[in-house]
Amino acid sequence: MLQVIESLDPTILVALIGVLSVVISAGIGAIVSRWHTASKFREELEKLKLERANKQSDSYLENARKQIGTVYVPLSVQLAALKAAFQNYLYQGKTEKGLAAFRVRIDRFITELQALELRGAAAYVTTDLEDSLIRFVAFLRASKTSTAPVVDVTYDFRLGAAGFGTRQSGSLRARSSAIARPGRAASISMAGIGMDVRVSDILQAPIGSEDFQARFERDAYRLSVLIREVTLGSTARAVRDMPG
Repeated sequence: MLQVIESLDPTILVALIGVLSVVISAGIGAIVSRWHTASKFREELEKLKLERANKQSDSYLENARKQIGTVYVPLSVQLAALKAAFQNYLYQGKTEKGLAAFRVRIDRFITELQALELRGAAAYVTTDLEDSLIRFVAFLRASKTSTAPVVDVTYDFRLGAAGFGTRQSGSLRARSSAIARPGRAASISMAGIGMDVRVSDILQAPIGSEDFQARFERDAYRLSVLIREVTLGSTARAVRDMPG
């Protein structure tokens, strides 16, 4: 092939190189154009999906807003009272008197939620708010008598050797003697064995602990935002979707 190219007339060789460059440029251009078109299509598709989801969410929230006075205002009042009782407990130096008052407020909060549910409020509570309330109440009930933090731990175990391997993932409950903030993780990898472990959430903690305060304040804030999403609309939704 090299001999053939060397024997070609220089004019023909230059023309051949020119043709090849045009063909290669056209091919690369077609690939780039196709990639750009596909990328733009995906962006438009995601935009349409987001617009549709927002329309469905707005329609759903519009129905929920009809029950602001009977469902969302009472719920907001009870949540505010619960947060105030916890702040009083902290400001008083975590005294036994403050702890007793906070426990009473926890019972009152749960009782009022049950009363709202019996009046049919669950039919008008948004899915996100309902799920958050269920987890929050479970945390409060378990923490009232908790003596040590209990966390939910997710794990991913991998074993591989001689071209064969296995993998298993799951979650388990575990007691923790240290501050068990969600997101803490550890990884092990050696000789074909790998494991990732992560604290996904605090399931219960003594009321006076930092773990309880972290989970309580996080959930109380999220509940407040979800309630305002119904009463205020898109403004609260933007706050909820902010990173961090």
